[in-house]
Amino acid sequence: MIFPILGPYAVEIKGATPILMGLALGGYGVTQAIFQIPMSWLSDFFGRKRIIIIGLTIFCLGSVVAGMASNIHIMIIGRILQGAGAIAGSVMALILDNTRESQRTKSMAIVGASIGISFSVAMVLGPVVAAFFGISGVFYLTALLSILGIGLVSFGVPSQTAIFQRRPASALYKLEEINRVCRDLKLQKLFFGIFSLHFILASIFSFIPSSLEVIFNISRDIHWKLYLPVVLGSLLSVLLILNFFEKSSRSETIFILFIFILSLSVLGFLSTKTLVIYTFFLFIFFVAFNYFEAILPAMVGSQVSQINRGLALGLFSTSQFLGTALGGVFGGWIFQFDSSIWRFCLIPIICWLFLESRPAWIRRV
Repeated sequence: MIFPILGPYAVEIKGATPILMGLALGGYGVTQAIFQIPMSWLSDFFGRKRIIIIGLTIFCLGSVVAGMASNIHIMIIGRILQGAGAIAGSVMALILDNTRESQRTKSMAIVGASIGISFSVAMVLGPVVAAFFGISGVFYLTALLSILGIGLVSFGVPSQTAIFQRRPASALYKLEEINRVCRDLKLQKLFFGIFSLHFILASIFSFIPSSLEVIFNISRDIHWKLYLPVVLGSLLSVLLILNFFEKSSRSETIFILFIFILSLSVLGFLSTKTLVIYTFFLFIFFVAFNYFEAILPAMVGSQVSQINRGLALGLFSTSQFLGTALGGVFGGWIFQFDSSIWRFCLIPIICWLFLESRPAWIRRV
């Protein structure tokens, strides 16, 4: 909800400059990337639900600070606090802990669907809430949502006691496990995969809003009318694919095929000047994107033992946020050049395809 409104409401924030506004937007992602690993690592020792509740509490505190901010500097502090509630890895680990191996990919697809729906709704809801209650109202709404999340986790999520083996706190200071997870070649490829995926997403969304506005004369305030059916349609397609091809959805052939589809879709909508074809390639991109959003965390969870699952998914989430951060910087930099240079954003996908095509003896963590 913050992304579409922070720029237009900048004039109302005392001391706001373009650089400080950028810090207010990006500070959240920076602390998310920093705290994903320690928060997820702690969940291996003290339980997923406890760490998730702590993370939501920190996020709530950051939302209140940002909502009460009298100037841009306090708002930046609030955004940094929001990001410190980094629970993505812990949430994924909790889901994988509580699902059978055969259902994990579907579970992650449902999580991806919820994220996609919330993204689409937020793009519409943010400006509406801000129009009535100002930018502070948006932050207070996120605080309320985090409180609801705490209640849901506390009373609506099954207990882990039957399946989760908590580790002794003394092992927290032994870094051998972190070293083992970091050196696992299979995990390294999965980490690079999610990095590449979100690098591409952030890069191309530095270009897509402008192309819709300049090339196709679509006003920015109605872009959501294109995004919503594309995102929801792609999510439904992925769920159908995973349902009908459950056994083969993780096969190496299918995996590499979807990397090809991802690269071709990016190349397609960066090149076309026809709205119908542009929308088609955008839809294909999100089909491939949501396939990997579902399959990659499930593969990470299957590759590691349960006692290291939080740590591995923390590294996974950090790779994801780093991809988003660097992709946004790259996209903003490359935006100043001719549109043909956008093909360079395919480089991470080509590297990913090369890594996945090379056979290697992989040991299980």
